[in-house]
Amino acid sequence: MEQNNPIAPKGISDIIRFGTAFSFFFFPAFFIIANLLHPNLVEPGSMSSGQDWIVRFRGNNMLHFAHFLEFMSAPLLIIIATHYYRQIQNTAPWLGFSGYVFAVWGALMLIGNKSAICFTISAFDTLTDENLNMIIPALDALLNMEGLLCILNSLPLLPLGFLFISIAVYRSKIVSRFESILIVLGSALLLNPEIEIINLTASIILLIPFSMYSIKLLKGK
Repeated sequence: MEQNNPIAPKGISDIIRFGTAFSFFFFPAFFIIANLLHPNLVEPGSMSSGQDWIVRFRGNNMLHFAHFLEFMSAPLLIIIATHYYRQIQNTAPWLGFSGYVFAVWGALMLIGNKSAICFTISAFDTLTDENLNMIIPALDALLNMEGLLCILNSLPLLPLGFLFISIAVYRSKIVSRFESILIVLGSALLLNPEIEIINLTASIILLIPFSMYSIKLLKGK
């Protein structure tokens, strides 16, 4: 495991180390809480129209907070991907690089998704029922990611990128086999069509190796 950046002064190196440790612990923690806050976790149902969407988000502050936690997870994911890439770039260059590019791009799409769509619908809570019903066609356009929002359909590159990175971590032997297998398993489970119960399971699995790695970073190992 990389201990210090030889270029950075020790104070900055420690900040980077603690910040990275923070990211490894709080990303899965944020995702666990966010998925638990989603309504109807076991049987979420499908949304096919703006009207269905209103029923789901209207007055649901817990869901809005869940989206906020997912939004805050994106920079943590970029930090984690960057840290891993620095560890694996020599032992698994192409797999690590492609995974890093996909993961960072996907994290940006996560920010875009939560900003353009999820935060937007939280603002609609301030509207009266009558005014909200008048903009159902606009909700349909948001739900279907029309216009330039179509770029957000590339969000699955985020878990795909982390799957590539996790395989590179396994091959590079930078953590124990137990940890690397859990990282591969958790990353693979995140490759699903936004099924909260599976995402919750993946986040719990990832919390174990990421917490172990976070402690090692805090200890400077």
